[in-house]
Amino acid sequence: MILEDIKKNKAVFAFLSVFTVVLLTLFLVRLTHGVGTTDEAFYCITGYRLLKGGVPFGDMWETIATTSYFMLPFLLVRSIFVSNADGIELYLRVCFFLLNFITVFCICLYAGKTIKKSYAYLLGLLFLVYAPYRIYNFSYNNLANTFVMITIAMLVLGRESGKKRFFFVTGVTMACAILSYPTHAYLCGILTIFIFISEIMKKRIANPFIYALGGISVALPIVIHIVSNTGFDTMIKNIGTAVNTDSAHNVFLISFLKNLVDSFIFLLEPFVQDGPAFGLIYAAMVILAVIKKTRKYVKLIIPAYLFLCGVFTLNSFFFDAIERMFLIHVVILIPIIVLISNDKKTMLKKVALEWGLAFIHYHIIAFTSGGRAYQAVHALIVASVVTVKLYCETLDDEDMGRFKNGFVYATIIYLIGFEMMAYFGYSFNEHQFPKLTARVDIGVFKGLYTTPDRKQYIEDLERALDKASDPGESVLVLYHNCAIYLMLGDMTTKTPSTWGCYDYTLYEVDNEQLFMDYLSIEENIPENIIVVDEPDDFDYGDKVKYYVYWYPALNDFVVNNYTFVGDFEEGMSDSIKKFELNR
Repeated sequence: MILEDIKKNKAVFAFLSVFTVVLLTLFLVRLTHGVGTTDEAFYCITGYRLLKGGVPFGDMWETIATTSYFMLPFLLVRSIFVSNADGIELYLRVCFFLLNFITVFCICLYAGKTIKKSYAYLLGLLFLVYAPYRIYNFSYNNLANTFVMITIAMLVLGRESGKKRFFFVTGVTMACAILSYPTHAYLCGILTIFIFISEIMKKRIANPFIYALGGISVALPIVIHIVSNTGFDTMIKNIGTAVNTDSAHNVFLISFLKNLVDSFIFLLEPFVQDGPAFGLIYAAMVILAVIKKTRKYVKLIIPAYLFLCGVFTLNSFFFDAIERMFLIHVVILIPIIVLISNDKKTMLKKVALEWGLAFIHYHIIAFTSGGRAYQAVHALIVASVVTVKLYCETLDDEDMGRFKNGFVYATIIYLIGFEMMAYFGYSFNEHQFPKLTARVDIGVFKGLYTTPDRKQYIEDLERALDKASDPGESVLVLYHNCAIYLMLGDMTTKTPSTWGCYDYTLYEVDNEQLFMDYLSIEENIPENIIVVDEPDDFDYGDKVKYYVYWYPALNDFVVNNYTFVGDFEEGMSDSIKKFELNR
């Protein structure tokens, strides 16, 4: 239906076809550039551990370990053809890209009910190519955005049509959002209360229960899998340990409240960073929107406003402002969109439901994440899609005449262009795109382009670890590079968190206790410990003395229970020291 409607206008269809091919070609090329050795590798190894028999809250204690279930189907297919982790990072990037076409379809269904199908399709592309932190993989940020976007789309379609299938899918995707980012249980509570009250008032009593059934259909199999492998009491105990000691997600009440306030203040950043000029532009739009005779001109000004916001963003001294600030510029349009609407009452209802849920999504991440609002701002892509959709709904033919289509196409394409500009700027923890000229030919990052020096280092590290590996045995790695676990893919990972031994004192949390609690369980004790990239001032010798000064108990555990095997080196790679459990 969507494609058929777009095909009716041959010129539009031809333009969108060419634009899509060019956009997706560029995007796929970009997917092959940059290696992710920290955050992205962390997401990949979480899925790989599940494939190899790891269990969330059994021997995987990360609070977001449940994201592994979304990678599992793709990894199972891959395991039919590939038995190791070679090329896994590129593979999962492409898989996530394909998965998000479901979101494009849902956005088209949702937005296509009230705006032109071609506009709705472009909004789908706007969402498709967005990559928080320039990471395009199964991260909890990406997955949460994906499932909240689909949840909003399905809820709106369900409420408008009353059809049960939409409520069932809403329940499914809401449960998936919680698995992606567990604190979305807050959003689930709000949404559940709303659905039960609103649908019962409409005398559609079955719909809330269909919604609940959708959520249960996702949650129940996963709970059964975890409990059957760990036991209910153990699962609850391990969840409590992870929540209370995981530095990146441990939030106390005072932080909770502070982060919530900061998340509102953060939205004022354009007025601070862009200065008086931006404030005057925004104030002028508000004034024109309030005056009835000039209200229609604001609809014409919004594309110009977005263009100027782009100029402000490019001039910002923040390196990542192009990605971060521009989303705020878009979402703060919502009061103006209400003012220029011909039916303000209806528009307010849409804003309260559609934009409101997207806004809650942003705030939940802001007050429960270690990165606070600075990290949560990437979640505003959902609110941005909703904002542009509601803007399109305010446009009338008499306001813009034959220029209407051109204005809308230009506005959305301009936003997509900004996203692509941000994505091509640099890779997360990598170099700028033009410097990524060397293709990695072996191992975890096979098929990805990086700098020549980094390619050499990665390939040397792969070869050294291959010598140190004992396939089938378990391993704990002491290193700041999460990808080491993937490079040791034939060994069983044994660690409370593959995020590794970072300087958690930066978070003012002593994370050593997490390791010691984990190692207090006999089946979690690894047969091997591998230490990579030791700093010069840490002298291990034949015995482990100081991995890091803030982990004395872990040090003592290794000294008292393991025997030094030897060093493994290869070319440019750093020294790899291996220790075996005294058996």
